[in-house]
Amino acid sequence: AGLSWINQETDPALRAQLQVEAMVGWGSADPQSAARRVSEIADAAGRERALQAIAAQWAVLDTQGAFAWANGLPDGTTREKALTAIQTTAPTGIGVSLGTSSEGLPVIQELIPGSPASAVGLLKPGYQIAAIGDGRGGFRDLQGVGLDEVAKLIRGKPGTSAVLQIIPLGGTASNRVTVAVPRQQLLFKNPPSTSGR
Repeated sequence: AGLSWINQETDPALRAQLQVEAMVGWGSADPQSAARRVSEIADAAGRERALQAIAAQWAVLDTQGAFAWANGLPDGTTREKALTAIQTTAPTGIGVSLGTSSEGLPVIQELIPGSPASAVGLLKPGYQIAAIGDGRGGFRDLQGVGLDEVAKLIRGKPGTSAVLQIIPLGGTASNRVTVAVPRQQLLFKNPPSTSGR
């Protein structure tokens, strides 16, 4: 009903703005339905903005469903932009939630179920990450490094590995253990009755 009312707006710029806002709002609750109707936005730039927002919202609720939809988009440029929005929202990584320890090191708070980190069995909540491989055979010390930067360092291309020096629970900096954890696309699937996390 809201879209019918918006489509009757005579000012094309206002109509396009309202269409985008409606689709983005709809996408937060039901991205699949919003994606089916996004083609109704006549303004190409607005349609693209709405499509990218819907892709990102869908990625949080059902990453595999979002990928299936995006891969089926007929236009190559639109498809790539949707895929990028999904991959940005549900990035490639090892599947850990991080905090900061009292020593200023990243500490694993949680392993995402079904992620490489949980499958390998080498990482556990409470383990500190002292350093990460720099890709040239050395390691970058992570003490005092912000969590956003640590996340960027851990993320990477699917199929590559994050080489980490970890300190197990009760351990000290002198007894670091080096582990390699494969990176993969992280997939989220939230039941329809819950909100995204």
